[in-house]
Amino acid sequence: LRSSLAGVILTMLELNLGDVSRFPFIDPPKPAMVREGLAELLELGAVETDGYGTPRLTPVGRRLARIPVEPRLARMLLEASRLATLPSVLPVVAALSCEDPRRRPVDEREKAREAHAHFRVPGSDFLGTLKLWRWYDGEAESASQAKLRKLCKASYLSFPKMREWRDLVRQLVEL
Repeated sequence: LRSSLAGVILTMLELNLGDVSRFPFIDPPKPAMVREGLAELLELGAVETDGYGTPRLTPVGRRLARIPVEPRLARMLLEASRLATLPSVLPVVAALSCEDPRRRPVDEREKAREAHAHFRVPGSDFLGTLKLWRWYDGEAESASQAKLRKLCKASYLSFPKMREWRDLVRQLVEL
């Protein structure tokens, strides 16, 4: 009820489930939320409307519907592919789709801040995310799972969240 319906609407259109506003939801969304979701999909070029205002998927929309992230993030991937920048954009999109892996224990806040400083890039959170990704992905290529757990702990990173991030990047690469 509080998040964008763009992904739900995109899936419903892909599955030909009919008019979103008439779908028998158990707890139907507010009409304004449906309008906002459709407006987002129009903005992304995922849908177009016919002469009666009925939305239908565009070729871009069909491609977006197959990518398992929010439509705005999926659109970033399509554009990155077109611009040949996918290797840099993929990990950032995956990071935006996952929970932040940085841990900040209350009793060790300063140590965590120092450990995370290694991955900061002044003026760009995105480049900082990419720097963290490149470090972890490089370590994951040769390190055992036990060593990765230790590295994550020393760097105040959640190993399960880092693994989830890496798994999502792999899934997106396969797509």
